[in-house]
Amino acid sequence: MVEDLPLLEIDPFDPAVLRDPYAFQKQLLAMPEVFWVQKYGTYGAARYETVKHVLNNWEHFSTARGVGLADLSLPGAWREPGPLIESDPPRHSQLRTAMTRVLSPKIIRSWRGYLEETAANLLDRVFAQREIDAVSDLTESFIMAALPSILGVDADRENLIVIGNHNFNTIGPANEIFQETKAKLDAISAWYDGAASAENMKPGGLGELVFKAEQEGAFEPGLAYSLVRSLLRGGFDTTIAGLGSTLLYLAKNPDQFALLKANPKLVGAAFEEALRLEPPSQTFFRTTTTNVELAGVPLKPGTKIQVWLAAANRDPSRWPEPDRFNIERDTMGVLTFGDGVHRCLGQMIARLEADCFLTAFVNRVERLELAGEPTFRLSNTLRTLDTLPLKVALH
Repeated sequence: MVEDLPLLEIDPFDPAVLRDPYAFQKQLLAMPEVFWVQKYGTYGAARYETVKHVLNNWEHFSTARGVGLADLSLPGAWREPGPLIESDPPRHSQLRTAMTRVLSPKIIRSWRGYLEETAANLLDRVFAQREIDAVSDLTESFIMAALPSILGVDADRENLIVIGNHNFNTIGPANEIFQETKAKLDAISAWYDGAASAENMKPGGLGELVFKAEQEGAFEPGLAYSLVRSLLRGGFDTTIAGLGSTLLYLAKNPDQFALLKANPKLVGAAFEEALRLEPPSQTFFRTTTTNVELAGVPLKPGTKIQVWLAAANRDPSRWPEPDRFNIERDTMGVLTFGDGVHRCLGQMIARLEADCFLTAFVNRVERLELAGEPTFRLSNTLRTLDTLPLKVALH
């Protein structure tokens, strides 16, 4: 029974918690495997094995009613459903198969030369300054230059940031953080509506391929527009966040940067370890479909359960020295990209972008250090830097 469960009395979307989540994550990991989130009337889980089980069992923990707090089966939901992530098999399997053909490894690999050139040109231009804000000058600039060209969409940097910010706020409650970004999104709604339309897709871009797949019958008419909107909502911010966190942890851990300099092939491992410590998507929701047990606890059907990827990635029962940044760590099993049938479809793109950017960075920088206090953006679910002042010494 719900009344018998341990209570989490803290509001997980309190701004103080969101700004400094580390103590809260430890509190979550000290809770039993399943608890009740009093503020929002949901189940909660944060330990690694329990979170992994939820993510891997779509039959009992569905995304179809939303991966956020809002129940998309009810009227008045405050978030737009994602056609791929918020559907379960067999529909999800059909859509994912079609999109996997569009995002084939061959196509993704074909972008490497362009991404390497974009990273090199950006770094050479920015590094003339020596002291930089790694967010606005580097990570945002790189992704906002590269990904719109790959997608074949209008590259309005500020609008894309607004879209991404609000997307991650909608996964939480309709609080003040949500209302602030919603007002900004409403102000650019006309641009957003047109940015994903077929007539605005640039030739040769990924968006054009999605619409072409629809024309060839890969999925029902009208769905390509929603899929491209999903790419606009979620394709930028997570990689920007992951790259920023990687640079932050390398700056804070000069021994690890020296290790990376000695073996640049570890750039991928450095990115994965930073994603473990600072998963851009901190938390998601599922909805129970039937009477089901989780870690021996009976759950009632039709109820939201919040799972914390950020806490699970620091669970000491799974990760030795969980708070230590160690680029030689075996990160197999990290939950940053999710798990199961809904594991992130764009992870290959993110890893390719990270490899191209970080390789170019490491090849040019001899030493780096913080030039000021970094700040994180206030968001319901996105863990991303707002500023990262860096001082770099070049070769």
